Amino acid sequence: MTYTELKMNMVKGLILLVIMVGLALVPILTHSLVTGIFGSPEVQQNLKNNPIGQQGLNAILSNYSFYSYAEWFAGNYNILSMIIAIVLSFSLFSREKEHKTFYMMTGRMTRWEIFSSKVFSGYIWTAVIVVSGGLFYYILSRIMGYDLSWTMTSIWIARTAAGALLFYQIGAYISLLFSSQSKPILVDIAIFAGLITAGSFKQTKFLDFMQYMGGEDVLTKQSLGVLTFVLLLVISAGIFTLEYLQFRYSDL
Repeated sequence: MTYTELKMNMVKGLILLVIMVGLALVPILTHSLVTGIFGSPEVQQNLKNNPIGQQGLNAILSNYSFYSYAEWFAGNYNILSMIIAIVLSFSLFSREKEHKTFYMMTGRMTRWEIFSSKVFSGYIWTAVIVVSGGLFYYILSRIMGYDLSWTMTSIWIARTAAGALLFYQIGAYISLLFSSQSKPILVDIAIFAGLITAGSFKQTKFLDFMQYMGGEDVLTKQSLGVLTFVLLLVISAGIFTLEYLQFRYSDL
């Protein structure tokens, strides 16, 4: 990895970190406003014939952990983590291929050194930003006096980090396939949309690992879901291996 690329990644990572932390502030600082609106007589009246909706609304009003699930961990935190993975991965290899600058790096570094420095730097930034978003939300919630379970929070953070790292690895592999920076990001967005769409159908619901990342089951079971967690890591490792083999033996 060149100094210029390292500096660009630093700037990109810090900007994404600020965005993540900034968005984490919103549901905490607007908690009183949101619960006040949802608890108003008008809203309650509109939901009187919808017992399921009223039950969910009452859970948000009375349980801060459920509020955090609905407004952060299964919402913006989940989506933003995937967007971060896309932003950090789409130009990982395609930039060098587009500008035809790989030959400058291969004269000083082995292919493994080039590959590992690029991929692992993205791993680190993705993990740091995702974990920071979850930790910041938890710490500020506690400072504000809200009762948020650390067990639930840590599970959501771990799940989201695993899912984001998998999507980053997918994006990195796609970046290796193209010599244009625009195509990888379009493919990443298409896959992102496809995963969400797949979650709408019973037969393909298992493909939408975003549902696992911000899973509602954490509220009741408080379990990591070890099998799925390990599966995400194994798939990431498999894609990493295939990606390196292609990078090592391909014509750059």
